[in-house]
Amino acid sequence: MVSNCGGCLTPIGDPPLLLGFLRGIAFFHFFELAFLPWLLTIGLLSATFLAFDLRNRQSAEFTPDGKALTFAGKRNIALLLLAIGCVFIDPAKLSWLPAMTFQGERFSFVRELLMGAIGYAGWKLATPERHKANDFLLGPIQEVALLFIGIFLTMLPALELIRHAATSGALFGIPLTPMTYYLGTGIFSAVLDNAPTFLAFLAGLQGQTRLDIS
Repeated sequence: MVSNCGGCLTPIGDPPLLLGFLRGIAFFHFFELAFLPWLLTIGLLSATFLAFDLRNRQSAEFTPDGKALTFAGKRNIALLLLAIGCVFIDPAKLSWLPAMTFQGERFSFVRELLMGAIGYAGWKLATPERHKANDFLLGPIQEVALLFIGIFLTMLPALELIRHAATSGALFGIPLTPMTYYLGTGIFSAVLDNAPTFLAFLAGLQGQTRLDIS
């Protein structure tokens, strides 16, 4: 509920919406667009979980260990808030922000540097005991980083091809209608990562409408 349904409202914590936000889509666009469907989905999921919990309540076994509940890592809340604030560092809206220009568009490196520094600070401030308790390792992060770098680098020419082909209003002979986008995003998201799927269909929409949202 938190990672999937909850993440569909804003770019915070949701890679596809973050990529859209970085390309100029309004921060609360999907919140305004999908709030009622989100509310229905969350309500149905909550009712389902409640029904299972009530049914299993009698047979569940819980043995308290006698230890008081504690909260560790309070300093990380400040780091989390700083990371969220970094999302809004947009060179398209902050003209004074140092940025690189490529094909007429400004790309900021300040946001990425700050996020990297915040992540590094969180890693160094945590004690080895906390890392061990949470089974924290850098290996999975490195694997995901390399994987996504490969995905997005190889997608750049593919996105340009999709954008160009969609100017005719069709892809591979399939008309680009609202139903095509609806079914296509659902089908491809079932077998692919949501972020590349989002970018591919966004490129098709840009080519079809001949609009650039950035």
